[in-house]
Amino acid sequence: MHSSLIGKVEKANRYARELDRISFEQLAVTFKGDNDTHTVRLDGEAWQCTCHFFESWDRASTCSPCRRSWASCSPNRHRHPS
Repeated sequence: MHSSLIGKVEKANRYARELDRISFEQLAVTFKGDNDTHTVRLDGEAWQCTCHFFESWDRASTCSPCRRSWASCSPNRHRHPS
């Protein structure tokens, strides 16, 4: 194996252990609700949803499972706006 490739593999392994290097700025997912499909976004630290309830209340049942899923896999914890 070429030494340059070995160096890249070693670097990738080191990066994988150093999660503080990763910073997610935006995330968008499609959520299939009971009545419709919505887009849920994380922008910075603010969660948003395209559902009508979110427009009025600044929170929605679609954000909670997305927030929980994201918190379990994210090196940087993000919160729902209070």
